[in-house]
Amino acid sequence: MKKIILIFALFNIYSLNAQVDLEEGLVASYLFSGDTQDSSGNGNHSFLLGNATLNEVLSCGDNSFDGVSLPHTVLDGLNDFSVCLDVKFDLF
Repeated sequence: MKKIILIFALFNIYSLNAQVDLEEGLVASYLFSGDTQDSSGNGNHSFLLGNATLNEVLSCGDNSFDGVSLPHTVLDGLNDFSVCLDVKFDLF
């Protein structure tokens, strides 16, 4: 029983010190805080389409052409990837 508790305690101490580098492998980051530039430093800048606007938040109208265009090079050489979005809908 003492061995199990010791192993569990050592595992917990190790996992508390483990850190994840969120910038490792980061291809692009779009903050949309005044512009559509890539803040990762990789130069994958995007641009607005249609009537989309950017005033502290990205706003797209009801036009299917409104939005953001990302460069095709963002996905070059990737086998798998993750996307994280913060979305607010005013109406459905």
